[in-house]
Amino acid sequence: MVKKILYTVCVCLFAVMIFLGGGDTLNAGVRGGFELWFKSVLGTLFVCSLLGAALEHSGLAVRLGALLAPLTRPFGAGSAGAYAAVLAAVSGFPLGVSALAAALRSEGRPVTDGECALASCPGLTFSVFTVGKLLGLAPAEALPLWLCPLGAALLIGAVGRGAPDGAGSEASLDPDAGTRGVFLTLKELPLRLTYVGSCIALFSLIAAWAGPVLNMIAPADKIVHLLLEIAGGCASLPTGSLCAAAGGLGFSGLCVVAQSLPSVRACGMSARRFLTIKTIQGVLSYTLCTVYSVTGPLAAVLYAAVLAGIISFRRVWRGRNADLPDSRRYSSRCRQ
Repeated sequence: MVKKILYTVCVCLFAVMIFLGGGDTLNAGVRGGFELWFKSVLGTLFVCSLLGAALEHSGLAVRLGALLAPLTRPFGAGSAGAYAAVLAAVSGFPLGVSALAAALRSEGRPVTDGECALASCPGLTFSVFTVGKLLGLAPAEALPLWLCPLGAALLIGAVGRGAPDGAGSEASLDPDAGTRGVFLTLKELPLRLTYVGSCIALFSLIAAWAGPVLNMIAPADKIVHLLLEIAGGCASLPTGSLCAAAGGLGFSGLCVVAQSLPSVRACGMSARRFLTIKTIQGVLSYTLCTVYSVTGPLAAVLYAAVLAGIISFRRVWRGRNADLPDSRRYSSRCRQ
């Protein structure tokens, strides 16, 4: 069923492109989108997809998630969230959210804000090498493009809706059975690669169509393109625009958000809340990158201090509520 839907979307997309691509501006937008996909995104996406499939099929992703679960538990993410975060770091979005939905079905519990934010983080390779190359940055200079969205996800997990202590902390996933399997992924890989290229071309077409209007309010055209589709939006940014790209990667673009919605709904989270989480993640990612650009390595110390303070305050607050009678504890949670 999913394959049929994706095929239909691709066919309709190409038909719309042919119908609307009569002008030079629209043709340039479609052509630029496909060139960006072929030259910058295709190779990275292909390698990362194979690597993520290998980790999943071998059970290594589940084992890594079980090892990382004690570290992610203070941010509302158990073994399922840590497992999805591993796959997200390797394969990129939106596969992390898909893996999270499959893992939560195994654990039988609802998703937390921290798990959703961690699973929807951008991939390390895509952020550092693909986007970094588009911005003219060396890999070391582009590393904040991955670290800032990840740091924003941890902040969201520290202050957002989380599972009670101990919920989802056990590694209930079977490491000997991947949720997709490498051969199934290989069969679906051509469709996924084509679908991503079609999405990039579509949103490049939209950005080109709206360009003449948005150019009157510079740099609104670049911001809108960044919010629509992350790869094309980063390619339209000036060289060295680290903070803007970090904010865009934190939000991930409406294109990726739309692709993630079916898995998000399967996790029990509404589309409105997911969009709110991604918006906050984008704003926090931009803020963290701005602080880093001003303070340098000192930003890591400041971030660790703030994060430790939030976690300590939340533990004290939970301990205080644990001593209340049931009725007062319920009222206190409602006020939160």
